[in-house]
Amino acid sequence: MSILGLFALLAFGTLSCRSKKCASQPEPLHVILDTDLGNDIDDLLALQMLINYERCGKVKIVGISVSKANPLAMAFTKEYYSKYGIGSPDYGYVFHGVNTDEGNYLAKAYGSLAGNRDSLEINDAEAYKMMRRQLALSADTSMHIIAIGPLTNLARLLESPADEYSSLTGMELVKQKVRRLDFMGGNFNVQSPAEWNILQDSTASRTVIESWPTLMEASGFEVGDKVRYPASSAVGDFDAAHPLRVGFENFIPMPYDRPCWDLIPIINLVEHDSSLLHESDNGRIMLDEGCCTRFNIDHSGNCRFVALNTDSLASFIAGKVKPMKQ
Repeated sequence: MSILGLFALLAFGTLSCRSKKCASQPEPLHVILDTDLGNDIDDLLALQMLINYERCGKVKIVGISVSKANPLAMAFTKEYYSKYGIGSPDYGYVFHGVNTDEGNYLAKAYGSLAGNRDSLEINDAEAYKMMRRQLALSADTSMHIIAIGPLTNLARLLESPADEYSSLTGMELVKQKVRRLDFMGGNFNVQSPAEWNILQDSTASRTVIESWPTLMEASGFEVGDKVRYPASSAVGDFDAAHPLRVGFENFIPMPYDRPCWDLIPIINLVEHDSSLLHESDNGRIMLDEGCCTRFNIDHSGNCRFVALNTDSLASFIAGKVKPMKQ
């Protein structure tokens, strides 16, 4: 074999190896998380799980927005990610939003993490502005948004005008840049009551559900309610001073196993495993006057909802929440 032939063979082999490596290690999903952390402990469980997925290269958290209108929720979210995360996400806050109370566990969990709360001044952008900035910087149809609280920030994003980040309106920007929205909201059981996230800001919920221009995947109350994160994992996997364990122990009296409402959208997006969750056919979500959700099959629709496919999802989730070695 000639020298040129040998070089050509080596080059081909190198390219082949690189190709196989890329095939086995796909690019991480670019994600913006919109959370009302502080209202329920499952938001903190969800944040921890998403951080773990980022650590193992499955996602890149480009932004975190807080939809709970309490400064401590914003401060704790940033402090928690700063200590346990590995990236440098953009942050945004819901000014003049719903749910202004401190909740049951934020103060204790924040105290275990930051020591004091002397300065809680918010210097972050409004959440929808942060989203506009990150969407403008992203490639077309590359962004995934996970919403696990009231849809206030997403409604404001859709209704936003052109600005310094993009000449597109919010609706146009979402349509061009967002691949899909996964959200915890609704209740898709027959004759079910209105779900909490949808009801908190019903105007925003209608705006998003009726006009979101890309694929939406809804994780309803009925799914997360059947999947319980065990107290034994909160105590067994996290040391006594860890803010997740402190938060879990102060949310409601121990011991209790907590429904995994806010973790289901993350599992559905990242794992995309039909043995865990089943996606419905395409359709449309309808909201009645009382904000109860109904799903109508319509193959031209852009909505789906998920259903449970296994009885072992709780143990699977516990394994995904437990801390990874730093």
